[in-house]
Amino acid sequence: MARVLLTNDDGISSPGLLATRQALADAGLQVLVVAPDGNRSAMGHRINIRSELTLRLERSDEVGEMWSCSGTPADCVRMAYFTADLPEFDAVVSGMNLGPNLGEDVFYSGTVAAAIEGALLGKPAIAASQASGHLPESFLAQAPTEFPHARFVADLAKRVLAASASLDGVILNVNLPSTLERGVDAAYARLGRRDWTTTGNTTSRDGDTITVSRPWIAEPTALVEEGTDFHVVLSDRISVTPLRVRSGLEDLSASWREHAPLSITLESVDLV
Repeated sequence: MARVLLTNDDGISSPGLLATRQALADAGLQVLVVAPDGNRSAMGHRINIRSELTLRLERSDEVGEMWSCSGTPADCVRMAYFTADLPEFDAVVSGMNLGPNLGEDVFYSGTVAAAIEGALLGKPAIAASQASGHLPESFLAQAPTEFPHARFVADLAKRVLAASASLDGVILNVNLPSTLERGVDAAYARLGRRDWTTTGNTTSRDGDTITVSRPWIAEPTALVEEGTDFHVVLSDRISVTPLRVRSGLEDLSASWREHAPLSITLESVDLV
């Protein structure tokens, strides 16, 4: 039976991670969880090269073992790969993140970084993020409590495993809409863009010290262009963006719309 490494950046107790673990198990996959022992959101691809890292076994059941890690999301993947005491795995799923990772978020997101680390280690990888509420106005304040499309992520993981020979160095950045309705469609979409100059900050100065009390006083404005991940998720569809990680996150969505190595149709998936 294939085994998936499941990780995230929201921490091992995140309801998104637990929902994904159950969906993967329901799909007939073994699941090894190695996830941060606390929230590590927006850490990007940071890894520890001098600090001591520890793993702690939190749960072991018929689905698999759950280990908390003192490091970053990328550390979690490296620890899982290089620690001889842990079972080997065939693919990486990172998420489900509590909120979307759209556009330039891929450069900041610990969720996406963990998937990239998996690809760098030769494993097919998915970064999955669940939206809630309205986008893009509230993307920084996302806190979904329901994960209606966890079954899609699990089904996609099985398809990725089957097509792994064609996915060397590629991750799938998946963003899931908040809708609970049946009949949700999925589409390959290119990374969108934001205007980061609209964020600003709030500072105060005391002599030679400047303090930034509110690093972001506004959210970066999303440019919702047709065919982008923003546009797809705002249309209540699932956005899938294939990214080649060894070429500076090369967006492959245009070519995959014509000749994709795997299908993302939902015909066999009962989402809710």
